[in-house]
Amino acid sequence: MRRLRLRRLVVVIVAGLLFALLNVPAALAQPANDDFDTPTVVGGLPFTDSISTVDATAAADDPSCTSSEHSVWYSFTPTQDGSIRVDTSRSDYNTALGVYTGSRGALSEVACASLPGVVTFNATTNTTYFFMVASFFGGPGGTLVFDVIPPPANDDFGNPTVISALPFADSISTVAATAAADDPSCSSNEHSVWYSFTPTQDTPIRADTAGSDYSTALGVYTGSRGALSEVACEFFGGQVAFNASANTTYFFMIAGAFGGPGGNLVFRVNPPPANDDFDSATVAPALPFTDSVFTGGATTAADDPSCVGNEHTVWYSFTPTRDMPIRADTAGSDYTTSLGVYTGSRGALSEVACASSPARVIFSATANTTYFFMVAGAPGGTLVFNVTEGPPPNDEIGGATPLTLNTPVTQDTTLATSSPTDPTTCSFGEAHNTVWFSFTPTESRPLNLARSGSYNGRLSVLTDLGGGPVVIACGFGAGVRFDATAGRTYFFMDSGFFEGGGQLQLTLSPGIVMTVAADPTGTVSRSGTAVVSGTLACNPAAPPQGGAGSPTLDIVLRQKISKTLVIQGRNFLEIPCPTTPTAWSVTIIGDNGPFRKGRAEVFVTGFACDQVACASPELRQTIRLNWE
Repeated sequence: MRRLRLRRLVVVIVAGLLFALLNVPAALAQPANDDFDTPTVVGGLPFTDSISTVDATAAADDPSCTSSEHSVWYSFTPTQDGSIRVDTSRSDYNTALGVYTGSRGALSEVACASLPGVVTFNATTNTTYFFMVASFFGGPGGTLVFDVIPPPANDDFGNPTVISALPFADSISTVAATAAADDPSCSSNEHSVWYSFTPTQDTPIRADTAGSDYSTALGVYTGSRGALSEVACEFFGGQVAFNASANTTYFFMIAGAFGGPGGNLVFRVNPPPANDDFDSATVAPALPFTDSVFTGGATTAADDPSCVGNEHTVWYSFTPTRDMPIRADTAGSDYTTSLGVYTGSRGALSEVACASSPARVIFSATANTTYFFMVAGAPGGTLVFNVTEGPPPNDEIGGATPLTLNTPVTQDTTLATSSPTDPTTCSFGEAHNTVWFSFTPTESRPLNLARSGSYNGRLSVLTDLGGGPVVIACGFGAGVRFDATAGRTYFFMDSGFFEGGGQLQLTLSPGIVMTVAADPTGTVSRSGTAVVSGTLACNPAAPPQGGAGSPTLDIVLRQKISKTLVIQGRNFLEIPCPTTPTAWSVTIIGDNGPFRKGRAEVFVTGFACDQVACASPELRQTIRLNWE
């Protein structure tokens, strides 16, 4: 019986011991760098560490940077002076970050930050810095991500990243970049980094920070440290363009716009355009088509064809859905270009056309055939590429554009062609860029066709006199004047002296008509001085007296005295010529004797001009001279 009780007692004791052992609390999982004396040593930069601080403790002599709870320690001894950024912002809890120098119990604070736990400070060679990361105001620990980041290599003006060739692209973090005291400011100089470029020839430059994940400010400078001259400055957009001179060093400073933070910078100088390669040609979906692109960063592929060169090439393509004439040019570009047109495939292209100075081609395109356009030219620049369908509807006489009196017509003739059947009577050789117009007058009278435009040309006036249209008048300079017959159709062909065409303006208007009459009687004084009078009118009115083309009358008076003596005198009269008849009167003194009472003969020649031509009527009339 006693043995049974003893056995029961042993079982109870063993069970109690087991229960006690199973309920002993586990040892705390304190991180290895929980104490100042066991910091994690940062051996080199950049440095990243990730640990759990949930079970981290606080020593009685830990300093406080808002808190010392759940503190862990790191140390770093730099081998050279420099700026250092320490960042705990990727952690999953609120941290407080303190930086210290000294020894345990005698620490000096260098920096302290929280929300976020990020500090930047200037570190001194061979000085040991201690970093304590604690929970913000005694909060819980969590997963700490501890980053120590040095400034980028090109943080200072004295050590810029040298751009050896274009195009150029670089991507760096500027989070730890600093600002020097003598850095210039382009809205800011915080988190600034530097690049430099020295071109060997004059070249257009376009630099940007497209693709960066923060707002940037981009400044360009020449000169030396502390004596820089600004070339360009842009912020937010972060793009600059300027013309660089050979052998001049340009410095590019990129900073956070208006003092903002750094980030991941993407810096490009003369980046290649999207259509830099044959395989990525910009497709023209329809005509007319215009595109503008910067080609300073365009490159040349090994298999690019050559059309007066192939430097800085870009590509376009177009596939017409029907047969059509096509014109392509680079008018508006700010550099000299060449333009080649091809069909086929890469490495097996056939040339359709090639032109330079000017880069303009005209060719007949076939439906459903893809045409490739290659534009080249050194050193590149801002390209304007235009493709249009041509020629205009009035390229032939059968499509002549009807004109209306006193209504200007403007036309671009650059797409116009010439035909072997175009008349050359007024061209004195080959006609270029010919266009046609027509008019059928309702009354017979002189007509003017005034011409102006951006190029030199000549006008031909044709009408059908029974055997088909023939040239009846030619016009150069300001235009042409011709006598029109009511009901007859007249055709007008404009042609350029040289190939190219341009902007043309025509205005059809009534030509000036001057009417002169002489009175049947005049007077003569006893001294033999005669006075002759009459009327004149102009339709439309001539310019005012004293202006260009002012109306003038040339009056000659003759009087036969005997078989051998004819008295003659002459005078000129400049006088307004309105649309209503206006009186004129002139005094004439005989050149070879006095006039007398009796019959005389007057000869009047008028002269009045408009903007195109002049009217010059002539009058011969017998009059009688009476004594005053």
